[in-house]
Parts: sequence; C-alpha cells; structure tokens
Amino acid sequence: MNYDYDILRAFNNQITLDDFMTQDYILGMDHQNIRSLNFVAPNDCRAKISLLGEYDDEKDEDGNTIWDPYFVSLKLFFMNDIID
Repeated sequence: MNYDYDILRAFNNQITLDDFMTQDYILGMDHQNIRSLNFVAPNDCRAKISLLGEYDDEKDEDGNTIWDPYFVSLKLFFMNDIID
C-alpha cells in the first residue's frame, strides 16, 4: 500500500486532556501506553485509543506491540528486525 505520506512532516507531542476531545485517534506503542491513556481519558472521549501496531498489515502474536529499544536490549531489538 502506498499512503503518499511525507514522514519528514511527522511530529509527536505529549498528550493533553484536550486531545481526547479534539483528535480522531490517539495511538499508543504498547499495552502499558493504552492502559495509561484509557485511565486518563474523559468518559466522553471522542478519540479512538488503540495500538499503533493494530494498523500494521503484518499482524503478530503479541498484539502488535511496538517494542521500545530503550527497554529492550539493542541487540535483541536489532535481532528481531533481522528475523522479521
């Protein structure tokens, strides 16, 4: 699939309470992110909160978690990339 998206224009920022009411999607990288987002989300939250990996065409057995290289050894991180 080609989404014609300019990755150089991408940005990130810290989630604010206002984001839950003004954004369509709020994406977390792992299950802990999702739990934290759901914990602070207002009851009338507009945004759909989900794992970024859910939008990956190649589903995996761990629920599409995107592993954080800061919490996983760099060796394991790169080995996983090579195996995939």
